[in-house]
Amino acid sequence: MVVFWDNLAVPSIALPASLAARHAEAILGEGYACWFLLTDSGLLIEFQDGEGLTAGRPPAAGPGGTDGADGATG
Repeated sequence: MVVFWDNLAVPSIALPASLAARHAEAILGEGYACWFLLTDSGLLIEFQDGEGLTAGRPPAAGPGGTDGADGATG
């Protein structure tokens, strides 16, 4: 998984989910908002302090693996 925060001064980290679970208090204590990307499933979990968790999958890329914005077809 990859963990990243709303504060760009804090580096993003990649680590196994089991390790993140063991250090959840420290991870959540680093900032008021952070996101967890589960790289194996593509699930994105957002944590907002005081608002709880939101989870979902970002939309897949368009045809050919692009978003279509650059006109590329893959």
